Amino acid sequence: MADFKISGKNVITQAGTDEPVLASNVTLGTGIVKPSNISDAASSTLSCTTDSTITVATADTSSLSLGMAVSGTNIPANAHIVTIPNSTSFTITSAATGGATSTLTFRTGITSAKIENDAIDSQHIAADSIDAEHYAAGSVDSTAIANDAVDSQHLAADSIDAEHYAAGSVDATAIAADAVTTAKIAADAVTTAKIAADAVTTAKIAADAVGTTELANDVAINTSGVITTTGVGAIGTASTSGSHLRVHQATTGTDTMRITGGNAANADMLAILVDQATGSAFDFINCVTDSDGTPVQAFKVRGDGQVDVGGNLNLTASGSVYDAIKGYGSASHTNKGTGIWEYFSWTTTCDNVWRDMISVQDTGGFLMCVAGDAGTRNQKMYSWKITSPGYGVSAMTQITSGGGGWNSGGFEISYGGNPYYMRGRATSYYNSAGTATFQVLYFRTN
Repeated sequence: MADFKISGKNVITQAGTDEPVLASNVTLGTGIVKPSNISDAASSTLSCTTDSTITVATADTSSLSLGMAVSGTNIPANAHIVTIPNSTSFTITSAATGGATSTLTFRTGITSAKIENDAIDSQHIAADSIDAEHYAAGSVDSTAIANDAVDSQHLAADSIDAEHYAAGSVDATAIAADAVTTAKIAADAVTTAKIAADAVTTAKIAADAVGTTELANDVAINTSGVITTTGVGAIGTASTSGSHLRVHQATTGTDTMRITGGNAANADMLAILVDQATGSAFDFINCVTDSDGTPVQAFKVRGDGQVDVGGNLNLTASGSVYDAIKGYGSASHTNKGTGIWEYFSWTTTCDNVWRDMISVQDTGGFLMCVAGDAGTRNQKMYSWKITSPGYGVSAMTQITSGGGGWNSGGFEISYGGNPYYMRGRATSYYNSAGTATFQVLYFRTN
């Protein structure tokens, strides 16, 4: 078309086949272009022939107008009518992609070709007017999403996988109760650092789950509760207060603890080792009876080797003198008058060192003793009356003595200590490291 002028001034100009535009000296005042002046969009069709140029032939162009959008076979995207030179042809913005006769569609109104790039901003878009079909693929990135705008209702099921979790983003509040099962825990993933103090209770340990490989020093506990060890250290405790090892038996008529050993030579059935400098400050063994709620001292072995007897103690299972009279301090012993006949035996090293035997404080009586480390032994008889140290009237007197052979060695009986204990010592004709056997029969008068 030619330039359109009013009063000699250009209003619309066109360069060649370009789309007509407003002249540079023309401006539109506010309110001149109104929505009511823009025709509604409409469409129509015509049979047209393309020949790979911008010119399209048709039987009649009277229904066409400049700017109409054109679409159909061989028509490029976003094409519209640029010129209508005659009644049987028109030109479009870009050459057709091929030659053919087909039905083309023409649209009027405001099309995308009439809208400048970036001309429609957020102020010209009605609220909620853009839905999913108007988003180009990949056009919505993280900068277009407001903080906290995507909630659980807008996420498809199973749409978030491991690659979408930021490191450290899943904390305890994001894990549902009972959501972590054994299948979710990697092998060897739970270490001691992951277990809270006192968190593992007996209810968490499966039956027979603790075997020898889980116990230190090869300790095994079977389903009957029997504890066995194959290690050198056996069973040990490291308590700093209270009882280190306590054995309780609530059933009467059964052993509370039984120690069974083999027949190996020089093997201790029970060895008690105490790291204690002062022997009198502790007891190796302390036996207390309590049948009525009142504890009674029965028997103790002190740290210095002395033995306190307050109840029944059988020192020998049999003896060569008066087999029927055994034990010490028991009413079941054979009584003679106001005293008790008693017999016991023991062995000691022939190193001429006094060793305490039994407590004799505030007692009196007579005793006969046979001792020595040879086949023939010496025999002696004593009388004693021992009171508390403060009275000063204690005495032990040898009444008679019968010698053994020339090689029998020697022995003595006396008393000492506080409280007073009966003591004995022995010597050897052969070797001070030898062992002498003492056999004592005595009558205690009080």
